[in-house]
Amino acid sequence: MRALRITTRLIFSLVSAPLAFVGCRCLQEPPKPTIGAEPLLTRDTGPPIGAWSIVGKLGEGRPFGTARVRARRSTFSRAVVWREVAIDIVDLGDIAKKGVIRRVEPPPCAKGPRPFEYTDDPLRLTQVATEWGDGIFFDAGASCGYDLEHDAWIPVPALPASAGAVVTVLKNGDLLVTGGSDWIGALGGHSEPRADATRWVAETNTLVTLPKMSRARMHHAAHRLLDGTVVLLSGKGEPMEAFEPSRNAFRALGVQKAGGATVLTGDGRLLFLETDECHLFDPSPATWSFCAKMPTPRTDFATTTLDSNLVLVSGGYAIADGGFGPALPRAELYDPHVDLWRDVPAMPLAMARHESVKVSDGRVLLLGGVSRGPEGPTVDVAEVLLFTPPKDP
Repeated sequence: MRALRITTRLIFSLVSAPLAFVGCRCLQEPPKPTIGAEPLLTRDTGPPIGAWSIVGKLGEGRPFGTARVRARRSTFSRAVVWREVAIDIVDLGDIAKKGVIRRVEPPPCAKGPRPFEYTDDPLRLTQVATEWGDGIFFDAGASCGYDLEHDAWIPVPALPASAGAVVTVLKNGDLLVTGGSDWIGALGGHSEPRADATRWVAETNTLVTLPKMSRARMHHAAHRLLDGTVVLLSGKGEPMEAFEPSRNAFRALGVQKAGGATVLTGDGRLLFLETDECHLFDPSPATWSFCAKMPTPRTDFATTTLDSNLVLVSGGYAIADGGFGPALPRAELYDPHVDLWRDVPAMPLAMARHESVKVSDGRVLLLGGVSRGPEGPTVDVAEVLLFTPPKDP
């Protein structure tokens, strides 16, 4: 009788084990395709979500100058626009009192009549979150910055930043300066990238020279992850590395397997978008995966991660045979959680090479850039567009 019970249990376990295994797999989330597996285009067929409006114009009443604009968000409903000959404040929270777009006079630390003039390198604008308060903006090579909260110029740390250097605000308010360039030769010379790195310590107002990076970099990208680590990128096929603030040290992250525009998603991954290609990089562990292709192939577009974790992709040039096509008035939202693209209404106007800035209330400003029709010339875009995300996406 005992042998019969043992035999019965054994048969039951052999029969039920595969069923339990299958049931366990049904509960698992399907794995993301890794690099090497081609993704499918995934698009929501529902109605467009969100809304657009035109806030005003940059440089109204004076020459607009070049289309090259640097803009950053603040904890207020404002954005600072650093242009060739002036600074504009786009103010969404104080319209009745000061107007939507207002000009800021040049700073007292300015040298020469055109302190913000572009040379071969656009100004690197940095938002500083330190003991002085949030919403302080300055060029890395300047000695004063603009305080949005008090509408005043204040002293800022003088950083050893050369042309092509990138300044990143660390989680504790310190500043990390990476790369840059040296000019080699006189007339007809060239810029040589640097591997230097420096940290400005906010608590003691001192500069700390860091170990050199694994490779020289200039005009690169730096993204601060949710844990405070900073990832440095120089382009597809180039080595990546991460700066760990707790160790004041860099570590290798492997080769960058995708290029294009890069944005940090709300769950801590890096999203790479190029023409219609979409890739996700998970820094922990360092793994790459395909994601759903962009419905509208484009280049020179702007990206912003919304408070809902959706990524707004706006404007850009259409991809045409033999080169770039006209500027696009199209925008789309990508949901990295479910790997799905969603439509938004058409933009009020077409634009490319613009800046996309999220302000404190979650709305997004599109500033600067250029526009071009199928046959017409390329023109500067002075209009500032505002995207209002859906309340319940």
